[in-house]
Amino acid sequence: MSSSHSHQENCEVLARFDKGGFGRIFLAKHWGTGMLVAVKELEKAKVPAACITSEVEILQDLEHPNLVQLLEVIKTKNEVYLVLEYVTGGNLQQRILRTENHRLPEEEARGIFRDIMGAVDYCHAQGIVHGDLKPQNVLIDSKGHTKICDFGAGCRFLPGQEVAMAYGTEKFCAPERFA
Repeated sequence: MSSSHSHQENCEVLARFDKGGFGRIFLAKHWGTGMLVAVKELEKAKVPAACITSEVEILQDLEHPNLVQLLEVIKTKNEVYLVLEYVTGGNLQQRILRTENHRLPEEEARGIFRDIMGAVDYCHAQGIVHGDLKPQNVLIDSKGHTKICDFGAGCRFLPGQEVAMAYGTEKFCAPERFA
């Protein structure tokens, strides 16, 4: 998101977070609300239109305290910007690496697991599979609560339907996916 886009898109870019598999992530200030937000930039030339549409529709359909919320979608000629809830505490991988021996205290791990399972159960009840659940896609807020992000590899399913996943991070995939 270049500075020339920032006013046009109602956001002032403050910093670049990350470059994910499908786009870049920025920290921004939303001009209308003054809130800090995360902005995911998807370049139309690099990301299939069906993937962009799927991610937007999935995010619009989900509302759960342990899922990052979509606040706004901004479309330009060459990009789509997803304006997302900003979560302050980093991701689960960063949290684990900051701990002694790279092990979370048991009580904290239980709370994180409970949050993740609640969110996954909710998604599955809505007929949605995340598709790339890994420590980097689990954010931790300032109060220690977790929020799953990045539904770029997500898809919908019907009960009893086999889910064919085209994306995801190999080392975090279920083993049956390779059968």
